[in-house]
Amino acid sequence: NGDNPSDPKGDDLPVTRVSWNDAQRFVAKLNEKEKGAPYRFPTEAEWEFAARAGSEAQFSFGDDVDELPAYGNCGSGKTGKSDGFEGPAPVGSFKSNPWNLYDVHGNVFEWVADWFGPYSAIPAIDPTGPATGKDRVRRGGSWKSIPESCRPADRSRSGPDEHYQDTGLRIARSPIL
Repeated sequence: NGDNPSDPKGDDLPVTRVSWNDAQRFVAKLNEKEKGAPYRFPTEAEWEFAARAGSEAQFSFGDDVDELPAYGNCGSGKTGKSDGFEGPAPVGSFKSNPWNLYDVHGNVFEWVADWFGPYSAIPAIDPTGPATGKDRVRRGGSWKSIPESCRPADRSRSGPDEHYQDTGLRIARSPIL
């Protein structure tokens, strides 16, 4: 319907307070409006791969949590350093990861496509989560998260109808094959 449920709202702030189901409706409307390659949520594996940007460290920029305030809007936790924001920051306020993606460490949790479940013990390329479940996966942490929760490997879960002041979305676009 075009409504922005965020609080606070701003042209440069991420959309928040959107449930997984709300976000799916938004993506469906976007796909109706723009024909061609479909928009969608990234899978959990795609989200983590993109957020890591080739890094095997705790964060896309390395292992030093003291550097986090330059890269993401997370609670100060053990670092004791403020990033200057007590709520959502304008999109792109922090350094990007090596692949020029912004806000992969904090700001707002981002819904991904997968249901929450244990990881498979069988190695896979481009794995997806379980086919069904109770909770959906959120990734990336938020301004309310402790630094450890803003690592690309960290995952959170919530019901698909849940609305949180620190949860938004990031969409991907499938290539035309």
